[in-house]
Amino acid sequence: MTAIFPYFEIPPPHEGAIAVYSRPNPNGRTDGYFCTKCGSRLIHVSVGHDGVPEPNLSVKSGCLDGMTKEMIRGAVHIWTKEAVMDIPEGVEAYEEEPVGGSFK
Repeated sequence: MTAIFPYFEIPPPHEGAIAVYSRPNPNGRTDGYFCTKCGSRLIHVSVGHDGVPEPNLSVKSGCLDGMTKEMIRGAVHIWTKEAVMDIPEGVEAYEEEPVGGSFK
């Protein structure tokens, strides 16, 4: 699962602990921060062709202390076409990418 937050400046990774992998996307690039020890993805930031980060970023919810089912009750579910968990009835859900993108 991923939690979406307003963009915040990410301090330079502690040397050797966190690394960044950048890959192209249709609007520029996606910077993925990950743990160099276990490979777990931590944060994704979309950056436009102009070098400006998008207004939101995604944090893997397993990185958040105290995350509860109650906190995600109102979550928007995306890419559910092949969901690996049950999506509650009545929640906002999209089989693929929502119109306008998942972070807009």
